[in-house]
Amino acid sequence: MSPLTPSQPKPTPNRQPQARPGFSLIELMVVIVIIGILLALLLPAINNVTTGTQTAQIKVEIEKMAQGVAEFKTQYGQEPPSGIILSEAGGAWDTQSTIAIQTMWPQFDFTIDRDLDDDGTAGEADPDGDGNPGMKLTGDECLVFFLGGVDTLGPTADAVADGFSSNPSDPFSSGGNRVAAFVEFDPDRFVDTDGDGANSYTDIYEDTTVPYLYLSSYNGRRYRVLNDADIDNNGVPELYLSIDSDGNGTEDEQGYAVYMQKDPNSLIPNSSTSTPEDGEVAWNKNGFQIICAGADGEFGCGGIWSDDDGISFNFGSGEEVLNVRAAADNITNFSSGTLE
Repeated sequence: MSPLTPSQPKPTPNRQPQARPGFSLIELMVVIVIIGILLALLLPAINNVTTGTQTAQIKVEIEKMAQGVAEFKTQYGQEPPSGIILSEAGGAWDTQSTIAIQTMWPQFDFTIDRDLDDDGTAGEADPDGDGNPGMKLTGDECLVFFLGGVDTLGPTADAVADGFSSNPSDPFSSGGNRVAAFVEFDPDRFVDTDGDGANSYTDIYEDTTVPYLYLSSYNGRRYRVLNDADIDNNGVPELYLSIDSDGNGTEDEQGYAVYMQKDPNSLIPNSSTSTPEDGEVAWNKNGFQIICAGADGEFGCGGIWSDDDGISFNFGSGEEVLNVRAAADNITNFSSGTLE
């Protein structure tokens, strides 16, 4: 071959790509099982983180409301009542409500006709339509009214927490100079649970519309749960327990309706109409209780609660734990987290 003749390239072999073997059915099933196990391990942890975050957020809200109660007391001389009847008609105020309002606003003019529910008609004898004079506010509604102001009454879509008028004779009037609200309520979370024109404030759980419950001890005189804890005005307090204590098939009218501190000497819950048994002491006995129903939207009922033993009730010679599931996720202003 001449040196000037180019060399011929060597032919390359025609290599066919080798096919990869696929996953067998058994291998796929093993992978799916492993993923399922991992999810089973991870989901509770994720839920716990979410629940813990929500609990912390609610604790912050409760602390802000408790601070609002303290500031209200500084401004008006007493903690807000958790049950009151507001009269639209001048001269129609009942004695107990008159005393409560006069304590907070000594110059209040009880002769003025007012349109508290903002329906365009002032001086109605029964503005909430419950068959009784005046507008009855229970604990959940009092929390919003006294910490948010008079304009929290009325249609939910128009409710706003802008405080009370600085006019000492008519603090329930709208407009003019205002004493600012004691809590910055989110108006999107106002709800009228019983349709009476008085709004409550729901917690942060999206799947429930249960409001925060506020119960006052009325400066240590006593908690009035039968009147103050009925958030839907159906005649039954939300935190209340009827039980068949003697096993005769009939539920007795006995039960706790606020949370009490543990007392080993107390054997029977207080009657719904009686004073507490000797030795029983309510949490915040001279103050108030703010209670969130938790993610399940159920308050359960009050009872003996402690960090060590959770929620329990003493009957006869033995102790029986009742209603723990419903009340376990409740959050209050006297516990560090849930009541679990």
